[in-house]
Amino acid sequence: MSEVKTNVKTMKSADWNQIEQDVVSRIRAMKATVEHMEENAVNDQICQDVILPLIEMLTEFCLHIEAGDEE
Repeated sequence: MSEVKTNVKTMKSADWNQIEQDVVSRIRAMKATVEHMEENAVNDQICQDVILPLIEMLTEFCLHIEAGDEE
């Protein structure tokens, strides 16, 4: 896989509002999916193999971003 490179100019021009909306909508969709899952072995496996790793990735991301006042 090739290494993706960027710079401050590119990051400043990113559509951050759209990125935020996309992330929030996907988190809400995952939440709704889990809330409507029946308790059975297949769904337990989906939670273990798909949903938990995604939550772990989100947690790792959050640990790297200091929440506070925007500058």
